[in-house]
Amino acid sequence: MKNLFLKISFLFLFVVIMTSCKKEKNNNNSNIIVTPFNSIFNLSSEDTTVYKELDIDKDGAKDFTVIMKYQYKERLGNNNYVYMYASKIQNEVLAHLGSIEGYFLNELTTSDSISPTSTIWIPEASAATYWTQSRISINEGIAGKGNSIIGLRFLIGADLHYGWLKLNVSSDYRTITIIEAAYDKRPNTSILAGEK
Repeated sequence: MKNLFLKISFLFLFVVIMTSCKKEKNNNNSNIIVTPFNSIFNLSSEDTTVYKELDIDKDGAKDFTVIMKYQYKERLGNNNYVYMYASKIQNEVLAHLGSIEGYFLNELTTSDSISPTSTIWIPEASAATYWTQSRISINEGIAGKGNSIIGLRFLIGADLHYGWLKLNVSSDYRTITIIEAAYDKRPNTSILAGEK
């Protein structure tokens, strides 16, 4: 009888410990909505362009579009790029001015805040560009850097929501993996890059 009591006590203690550990690991914020995409798209040949529309909040309307283009012209050189633009007025991506040409998406770390005070918010920016023509050569952005997190904000109804998108652009600019996105369901509320 004593052995049975000890076994039951041990089992009860084990279940309590396992349950409490599970709760500690599950730190998900109930205000953060995560949308898995796990979408891979490729460019199979020269002079092709691929478009991927993203519906971050799953309301049936596209919020952003990712474009990937590969072009080679003997006289003009290479023109490979990945670009992201907003599909609705007021939807924007977090960007910075490139070292040579145009705006590029900011590559964020998990400690970076995405908020109304973040700068620069614009409706479109390059994720990666490789361009050679005559004496000009540009190779800038997130291609070949593994999984990258970028900031975005978009309208749900009349309210702006802040979020992030995780994507991976291959070093040859021919494959993009859109991994997942997340946003805070509370309007005008900041979110950390990668926060769930």
